Amino acid sequence: MKLFLVSALLFSLATIAADQRFAVWTKALHHDNPLIRKQAVVQLGWLRDRRTVEHLVPLLETEADDFFKIAVVKTLLRTPTPRVKHAVEAALRRERSRELRRALLHAKEVLDNLTAKDRLMPDPPRKDAKP
Repeated sequence: MKLFLVSALLFSLATIAADQRFAVWTKALHHDNPLIRKQAVVQLGWLRDRRTVEHLVPLLETEADDFFKIAVVKTLLRTPTPRVKHAVEAALRRERSRELRRALLHAKEVLDNLTAKDRLMPDPPRKDAKP
């Protein structure tokens, strides 16, 4: 039943615009069902929108499930920005789970390679920044 609901949600989202999908998936990040939250993380990655960074980085600190955090790390790699690099390095200093550390080390290596080639995306403008 849960899989059916997630599939139905995906099908309905395929017909709406990217900004509307972004709004739906960011709202779904706070859903009670962990399957829907994880799917929201994955779908935000497919959008490749830099705005996802501000919604996903705090999840690295607040979430308890290591496998959920691994999904967040993989999604953040789809929008590599300096803020993502900083968040991955901070999580690497903090986390002790073997699987999560492995994902974070891989992410750090990828981000370091992108930094060396000067291929990081610029951070999106912050909402609280003055024009």
